[in-house]
Amino acid sequence: MKKIKSQKCESYELTKTHGKTQKKLKKRNFCLYDRHGKILERISFKYFNYTYGKTRSLRTGVWQIQKYFKKPLTEKVVCLYNGKNLVAEHIFRPMNHLAQKIIYQYDSHGRLCYSKYFNLTGEVLWENQYKYDNLGHRREWIAQNYSLNDISKWKYRYDSKGRKKIVECESTFFGNNFYKYKYDKNDNIIEEDYYRKPNILEGLSKYFYNEKRQKIKFEFFHADGKNGGYVLYVRDNHENLIESKEYNERLLHITKTGYNKHNHVTSSLYINYYCDCRGVRVVPYQLDILKYEYYQNV
Repeated sequence: MKKIKSQKCESYELTKTHGKTQKKLKKRNFCLYDRHGKILERISFKYFNYTYGKTRSLRTGVWQIQKYFKKPLTEKVVCLYNGKNLVAEHIFRPMNHLAQKIIYQYDSHGRLCYSKYFNLTGEVLWENQYKYDNLGHRREWIAQNYSLNDISKWKYRYDSKGRKKIVECESTFFGNNFYKYKYDKNDNIIEEDYYRKPNILEGLSKYFYNEKRQKIKFEFFHADGKNGGYVLYVRDNHENLIESKEYNERLLHITKTGYNKHNHVTSSLYINYYCDCRGVRVVPYQLDILKYEYYQNV
């Protein structure tokens, strides 16, 4: 299978005026990969700032007000590796000014055991520590978010087949909660229950599969049993996922994916719909267009 070379994403804000949909570019992202599938760089351009100016038509002589984008906000993230392991991300804001770093450390088995996000001034934004059991399963994750003044401790428990069974979280900011998982005979997750401690059900998610063990539906339910939304998945004759639709009584999001003759993803279209205070769909307000390029001789 060919390796991905680049991914390009353009995000637009959609507005509807006099029955016509207008499209305004808000963000453009690029992601570059090496021939082994590792991310080399992520580049982002954000077009939030603009100004106005007057121009005079050469044909009519009439002055017109026009909107101009100022220089876009830019960010570049450069990824550094030691063999196959990602060891650092250097974050440049703007493009040529190194502002922040994320570092990653691994244990003797090559498993991620520590990460830290910090400014070059020395201010640490967050830190993560990971611990594993003798079978290589992650059993503990301690996350410290200094901007939220939060410490979250995640503990993982597994069943006899090594499947995730219970995940507990104790957080100074978000509170204490835990998740329980159920599986079918094919080891697919079919239910995820969310509880607030000590044992108060907050909601649950259900997953549905076809005879080929492919996910075809996801549903979320509130603690009172009311449906809180669902997602439908559609596949083509080659079993590629080509469409997903998310609903909350009404349509919320659509994602459409295109493939080439080699079953490589070549494009993806994401549409986000705006609903007014009554929940009535008004107009799609966000459009993301993704395009993919692959190495030819891999």
